[in-house]
Amino acid sequence: MGKTTFCLNYLAHARKRFPKIDIALVSLASRSVDQHLKAIPNKSGTVLIADAFDEDYHGWSRARDRLSEILEIAEDFKTVIITCRSQYFLSDDAIPRETPLAMLVPRGLGQTQTFSLIRSYISPFSPEEITRYIDRHFPRLYFWRWRARRRATDLVGSIPDLAYRPMLLERLPDLAKQNTKSHEIFDLYELLIDGWLQRESRWIAVDRLNAVSLELAVEMFTRFSINRGKMSPEEIERFAEVIIGESPDWSHLTSRSLLNRDSAGRFKFAHKSILEFLVVKAGTEGNDRAFETYWTDFMKELFISWGHSDVGRSKWSRAQVMLKSDDGRQNIAPFYDPLDTRPVMGLPDFQRCAERRRTSTGQRIAPTPWRSSSIDLLNDRGRGIITILDAEYNFSWSYFPTIKDHWDFPRPRIVDCLKYVEINDAFKLPSYEQFITLVEGLHRISRDVLPDGPLFLLGDRPGRHEHLLAQLNSDIIIKECLNPIDKQRRIKGTNSYITCYETGIKFSASYATELFVEQLYLDDIQSSLKFV
Repeated sequence: MGKTTFCLNYLAHARKRFPKIDIALVSLASRSVDQHLKAIPNKSGTVLIADAFDEDYHGWSRARDRLSEILEIAEDFKTVIITCRSQYFLSDDAIPRETPLAMLVPRGLGQTQTFSLIRSYISPFSPEEITRYIDRHFPRLYFWRWRARRRATDLVGSIPDLAYRPMLLERLPDLAKQNTKSHEIFDLYELLIDGWLQRESRWIAVDRLNAVSLELAVEMFTRFSINRGKMSPEEIERFAEVIIGESPDWSHLTSRSLLNRDSAGRFKFAHKSILEFLVVKAGTEGNDRAFETYWTDFMKELFISWGHSDVGRSKWSRAQVMLKSDDGRQNIAPFYDPLDTRPVMGLPDFQRCAERRRTSTGQRIAPTPWRSSSIDLLNDRGRGIITILDAEYNFSWSYFPTIKDHWDFPRPRIVDCLKYVEINDAFKLPSYEQFITLVEGLHRISRDVLPDGPLFLLGDRPGRHEHLLAQLNSDIIIKECLNPIDKQRRIKGTNSYITCYETGIKFSASYATELFVEQLYLDDIQSSLKFV
């Protein structure tokens, strides 16, 4: 939030400080941005500011390739500055660090052959500035406001979005005065919208404006690739007549309204995050059109926040309807980047994974009751491979159950499993964190697929020649080649506990042939999943 304002302010600052340097500001939201870039003269003496990479129509679902295209078009510019929402990329590791542009000048020792991308994060308010803001609304001398002050401080700590979303920070005093115990960003946006509806109630009833706004948001988001979230006054009037039976006088809207006009007279919401929130809200209130278009990461964050809120917990059946639908599984799921939970070199964070609060990269985990909407089992009663599909994490599991006296499925040794994944590139050993998600999901659908007692080989490597093994709901195994490093830890939200062992060369030279394990593999997570 604030990218375009930053660009405009920096443009004014740079022109004043460096009057001899040409500066060009271009919006990447324009469909003809490539032509605009190519038409700029004197590129070698021009600083290019390319705003809103996350709104580039040509970059949807191909961010890395599109970034390379822009850099190649802009390679002749003196300097290139590109703005983008941090949430646009699935994780910090997903943000490119190198460019496809080769350096044609002498390089220093250790310098790469290509130009690097320098990342800078913008935060409108520092912690000190937020503290001053709270002091202004809840002075320390007013002891009767200490409770609200303490609540405001707690909210800032529990909702990091307040630090870089000025519209939300403005509503902090109102939220601090309420009795609700919710610390959800969904509730904060709800308060922001409610305040706007009340302010506009002088010329249109709250329920009528709310109904129109939700429908408008869904329509604008559905057609976002065409009109960038904007609609003409004629379209707005037709929509209002269909929804509420009349079209009010929209001229009452001011420039500070959440629904306002741009310089061309077209209607739009004040910020894309407002549009995204209203679409999520419409979906949770029964509008299935809200998830006919792929949701952004911020919308998924809002949806998960709604699930943890008071109203979301009372309507988890609606979340199930959304997540079980074809559109929901295609456009809402997955909630996370599956690469974020890949095996680690070293020991995983056992406590954090078992508590099921956030993923390893800090992404919040969806409410536990939702898991039953994302798990599908194939051939769970047959005598063959059991396939488990997990839409929430975009995982596909293959489990080869050990069948007594059945020659096709003997319990293999560790060395057999290691050879199998080496030969079959499509199969991977799961990380501890991925294994926990599977146990949780199976518990929510009440299926006892994984047996208690046997060992499961994991992909996490405590050392170069060591391996990690997991065991469910059993007494600790006493064996020379096994070292129990995390004992009988309870997995939150289930009735299962897990014990982890370390094994390897330092414990026994023949460990790989004397330890038998269950065959559980994670299919190639980059492949698309099919659900039945």
